[in-house]
Order: sequence, then C-alpha cells, then structure tokens
Amino acid sequence: MTKNIPLLFFLTLVMLFSLNIYSQDLIPLKVNNSWEYIEKIKVKGKIIKTNKLTSKIEKIVNFNNKKWFYMTELGYNYIVRNDQKGQYEIDTLRTLKNGDFKEVLMFRNPNKLNMDPYKVYEEIKIKIDNKKTVIKTELGKFECIKYTIFPNEQNENEFIEFYFKEGIGVIYHKWVEYDKITTCKLVRYDIK
Repeated sequence: MTKNIPLLFFLTLVMLFSLNIYSQDLIPLKVNNSWEYIEKIKVKGKIIKTNKLTSKIEKIVNFNNKKWFYMTELGYNYIVRNDQKGQYEIDTLRTLKNGDFKEVLMFRNPNKLNMDPYKVYEEIKIKIDNKKTVIKTELGKFECIKYTIFPNEQNENEFIEFYFKEGIGVIYHKWVEYDKITTCKLVRYDIK
C-alpha cells in the first residue's frame, strides 16, 4: 500500500493539472473592466463601414441565487458569469417553469477532456480549436483560443469566430454572413 502512495499522488497531480490548464477566465468579470475595438464591415471585399465599439462590465446582478455580471460586448448586452466549466450566459428569452432564467454554458473552458464540438440553444454548434492561434494587434501579439460558432449547422457560409486571450478577453472577432464580413480587433483594454 505504501508503495502505491507516490503513484497515487502523481496521478492526482496529473489529473488536477490537466483539468486546470486553462484555469484563467476567458473574460475577466469585474465591474468597470472595459475593452475598445475597431469594427470593420466589408461587403464583397469592400469596406463599407468602420466603427469604434466599447465593451464593458456594467454591474453585478443576481439570478438563480448566483452572482452575474451585466455587460455590453461588441454592441450587444449580456448577463454572464464564469466558473470552472467556462462562461455562462442567461437565456432571457426562455425561462424555467419556476420562473428562473435558464443558464447556458456558452464558452466552455478548453481542455483535453472537452474539445469536441457542442451545442447551445438547441441549434447553435460551437467548435473549440485544439491549438492556439496568434492574433496580431497594435497592442502586440496574443496567443488566443479560437471558438467558431455555427448559428445554423446546415449553413456553413455563416459563422462567427471569437479569439480569446485568457485573462484579457476577446482579442479578435469575425462574423461571416455570405459576402458580408464583420471584424472587430482590440485596440485598448482596462482590466481592474
């Protein structure tokens, strides 16, 4: 039995390490954290619009007896929280029978145990790349985790890519809709 203790200890460490490789949050959730992006909209390869977008953690809210964060992200509003599994969002369009809002694990933390594509909201497929992608911005180079979202599995011509740097947030975002491509690239961030 005592001969097996070092082996058991080693296996436990390996298991804990493999589960915590990506222990940092994809988006650090703290009130007043903010990110600025330059958005470019192209149609048939021609830039038709350029915007400056700001994402920000606005406030803390409580749902389902849990602490959530109300945030604006790339022009949309979300209610999100992080835990060891990843980033959840509140599905405000559908509620459970008891009136609680449904929680959706939108961005799973990547690790070797859960790299298979998965579905959210019944029809949206999400794929996590198994290797990091380097994204270059005016702020420098970032090794990012890439998530590809397919809003409609039957239509491969429409997809959304998110490139996250753990502990910072979204570095780059690309939304392809047939001949329209919208990109957002991080130009400034303030993490508290």
